[in-house]
Amino acid sequence: MSQLQLFAGVTQPSRRPAGNAARPLPRSSPFETDIRFMRLPSHTEHEHQAIQPATVEFLQWGRWSADAPPRFEIERRAQLLRNAFQALCTEPIDLRIQVNGARSRWYYMDFGPPCVTIRLHWWLLQWPSFVGRMSFQTLQAQKLPSNFDRWIGERAADFPGAAKQRTDLVTQGNRIHLVERLAVVSKFLDDPARYKEVQVGWRRRGSGNRPPSTIRLGTMNVRTRTMLIHPVLDEPGVPLYVVDMVVWHELCHWVCPPKEHGRRRSIHHAEFLELERRYPDLDRANQWIRKNFTWLAQNSFTE
Repeated sequence: MSQLQLFAGVTQPSRRPAGNAARPLPRSSPFETDIRFMRLPSHTEHEHQAIQPATVEFLQWGRWSADAPPRFEIERRAQLLRNAFQALCTEPIDLRIQVNGARSRWYYMDFGPPCVTIRLHWWLLQWPSFVGRMSFQTLQAQKLPSNFDRWIGERAADFPGAAKQRTDLVTQGNRIHLVERLAVVSKFLDDPARYKEVQVGWRRRGSGNRPPSTIRLGTMNVRTRTMLIHPVLDEPGVPLYVVDMVVWHELCHWVCPPKEHGRRRSIHHAEFLELERRYPDLDRANQWIRKNFTWLAQNSFTE
């Protein structure tokens, strides 16, 4: 069973031919601006078609936020998504749509069999025709459009109740500036400018009476696009290639977010590992961390 999942942005909407109208889409278009769910136009591209029945499931409805629209409106939008999807199919496809309210589960597609399942957050139903066409492209190519996660990420900050980006991050350490290191490792990405979507900073040291048995050198929160690096890596004696490896590892989490496999969630999946291997000193840095783990643990906390 093959599945795709992402957190966060989509292929840009198609432009009209230059001879017809060479100006950008108006700001009133739901493809170009963030508008509230209930402010959508009453007529959309596929609304004139007869709405075909589709299986719509509500996941954990009782735990949804108060910002969610009523069920009948969600069902109507889900049917519009289904119509946009089926309009591109050469033959009918058994499509199941699952709508959830979890902010960490924006979208994924299960190719089946016995049916194709689209699971998405109710917020994405603001653009039913667009998401329907994107879902058809995903099914056809057996992979997500390359910039779909970025399309969602650009709008995620305006989603009601979404986690906000932090403003208290410290990027300059005693010897290392994290923004500079992030810019350096971004050269291994297909699109190096993507590092600008992420904010990075030093996390706080832990406290305790004895060194920890484990140490988390870096974290990446894809909801807030925030990367935190442990300040022990700012200590004298830590090679720069080790710091860069940790920053690169966390950046890979942003570019290749976790995937769903049934009830399991894969974080370091094959696509992630393939991207991580682009860093030339990966094995060398991991060997240094394993060799010096005791020293890192002893310096990772304050008494």
